[in-house]
Amino acid sequence: MGLVQFTSERDKQRMLALAYASTANNIHIADWPYRFASWAFDEPDNIGLWVNDQGDLVAWTVLQTPFWVIDYVLQPDLESAGVHRAMLAWTDMRARAVLNTRFGRPMWFVGVRADQVERIRDLEALGFANQADVGADAWSKVLLAHTGLVPNAHEDALPSGFVIHRLPANARGRPTSPCTGRYSRARA
Repeated sequence: MGLVQFTSERDKQRMLALAYASTANNIHIADWPYRFASWAFDEPDNIGLWVNDQGDLVAWTVLQTPFWVIDYVLQPDLESAGVHRAMLAWTDMRARAVLNTRFGRPMWFVGVRADQVERIRDLEALGFANQADVGADAWSKVLLAHTGLVPNAHEDALPSGFVIHRLPANARGRPTSPCTGRYSRARA
């Protein structure tokens, strides 16, 4: 497995194909085209592509400067093969390298789900910290609060195959997210 340079629109298509094929292990699904339209792709050095011995794309990462987010995807079967840690190490190196440029940020966020304990462990080992409950209403600007005004009506009007999943409430009575929050690491 090796790291290769992002070079073209074809690489974006391969990245999207891997993202759509790996929906079980990432929190983004519907917004990839939006994220891939960001100006983060103006700096190819901030995009890491990992390929197997056959040249197939198996993992990628992007420093999404406009969102202060690190987006990444890897094949689910590679989760425990050390690839995730290698991706994070490369991304950390890039974040440090661009800190004082227009692509640099003082901190970066990574979205993970509560069941992704290996990812969380890897992130925390690199110095990231869970931001889900930092301060009062830390996620009020991101997560929608359920006000009780939306009744259970209209579920029968959904297209076939669509389901509304209710979020369980936390100790404060607010809905929780399947995403445990963002993990961030400040850059000094």
